[in-house]
Amino acid sequence: MINTDKKLTDNVHKQAAQASLQLLPLIMNNIPQAVFWKDKNLVYLGCNRAFAEDAGFSSPEEIIGKTDFDMPWKDQAELYRADDRRVLDSGESRLNYEEPQTTPEGSTISSTCPLSMTARSSLRYFCANSDGCRSKSVLPTSSASVVC
Repeated sequence: MINTDKKLTDNVHKQAAQASLQLLPLIMNNIPQAVFWKDKNLVYLGCNRAFAEDAGFSSPEEIIGKTDFDMPWKDQAELYRADDRRVLDSGESRLNYEEPQTTPEGSTISSTCPLSMTARSSLRYFCANSDGCRSKSVLPTSSASVVC
């Protein structure tokens, strides 16, 4: 009886985990924040729909393999890469900071977080930018908060 209960519980947990994994893309592509992730060489591994649209792409898949030098903000690529490298090297998140952006608003509020991954994984960190914070306030708001 105990063995059967454990199997049922394990099965319920597996199903819940699978459902969560299926929901993640739906959630990521429907939040207002632009989210992307890069590898240790600062090459884009992916993004959500909001980031792809901000970058002028029709789908998130188009960004894979590109660097900041391939993007519309190539003039700020060195600045962005220096910020990214600082987070990777320190291993510390950088939350709710203002940075220049090639948009009519002129800046955005960003949060960059290192990810703890296995040595075999190339994924190293992610960043979220918030359109809801472009009023130049660096105080966290419900639309800008990122928990790392």
